Amino acid sequence: AAPVDAAVDAVPPDAPQFACTPRGGINPVRQRIAQVGTMPTLVAAPPHDHRLFVIEQAGTMRVIRDGLVVPTPFLDLSAAAGGPVAGGGENGLLGLAFHPRYGENGRFYLFYTIARDGRWASQVVEYRADPTDPDRADPSSRRLLLDLPDRKSNHQGGMLEFGPDGALYISTGDEGGQGDPYENSQNPAALWGKLLRIDVDGADASRPYGIPAGNPFAAGGGAPEVYMLGLRNPWRFSIDPGTGDFYIGDVGGGVIEELDVVPAARAAGANLGWDDCEGSVDFESTGCAVAAAAGRIKPVMEHRHDAVPPFEAIIGGVVYRGRCFPDVVGRYFYTDFYAGGLWSFVYQDGQATDVRSLTYRQGFPTVVSSLHTDAFGEMYLTYRDGGIDRIVFE
Repeated sequence: AAPVDAAVDAVPPDAPQFACTPRGGINPVRQRIAQVGTMPTLVAAPPHDHRLFVIEQAGTMRVIRDGLVVPTPFLDLSAAAGGPVAGGGENGLLGLAFHPRYGENGRFYLFYTIARDGRWASQVVEYRADPTDPDRADPSSRRLLLDLPDRKSNHQGGMLEFGPDGALYISTGDEGGQGDPYENSQNPAALWGKLLRIDVDGADASRPYGIPAGNPFAAGGGAPEVYMLGLRNPWRFSIDPGTGDFYIGDVGGGVIEELDVVPAARAAGANLGWDDCEGSVDFESTGCAVAAAAGRIKPVMEHRHDAVPPFEAIIGGVVYRGRCFPDVVGRYFYTDFYAGGLWSFVYQDGQATDVRSLTYRQGFPTVVSSLHTDAFGEMYLTYRDGGIDRIVFE
């Protein structure tokens, strides 16, 4: 079944979460809005909702309402609470997305890891909000969509995002180890090392979801869920609500961190090169020439591990489409777990233009875990120490 149309406007229609008077400026300032107990991995919000929702690596999901963290968790799937989430290292509760019609159906989706038979598995699971309490989820509503057995303990990927077509997009890493030892990323039959695309409103006899029309292997030749291939560890990606283009931060190995932009018109079946290439550098003996011949899309930005500051774990961010800061509308922002800071560019004519390394007034924070937006397009950073900052500009 084809996915439903998303009931979300390309431009946020309502007032932002925090009151603002639109103002100029491109210099970022961090404003601390909340502190949670364990490492937050993402901030997100349902369409047109003034709350913020925060997921923590250990397995807890919390609500920030009117600038305050609601004391009782929205959902607690942590091992400490008897839940299924197994955290530590690169594992845990990693991804969150709200159904485009969350206000009607209360459905949301999580990506998390579990421990099973001495190994790991990654799961994509649907839950529903408690119909009697908007600040609580119903734990009994759990519906498993995807289960991915994992032979290693890293490179899960873990990002979830609904596109303007209403489909759910899921990033998966290459299953871990070093050098894609299972040759997943270039294998269209494997679900690892991919961007997947499914219809959560559909189902058939063999799976609890539908395969959207337009998936490149829907009729055969690969796993029908696969939408893009050639990824190593796409920890964070986003879809520009203004254009439908995909921005993917793919964590590198020993040499390069890469940022890929895939235009919406080229997205189905796009190959981003791993493990023939790491960025623009040959990795396997097949090398980038083979990847180029196969139609590989090259990165628009690369950051080397031996640069200053050294990038070592890129964190893909977002294109700003909010209303508070008109001077940065249409700019893409991203960061790095180790280097910190904030990098920005405008994607134009297939290239990154007006590239800037921006310095926060308060200095460069490091150990950032994610960069994402609320329902109105305003940006937030989460940190390993539990901090959550809003980004404003002056």
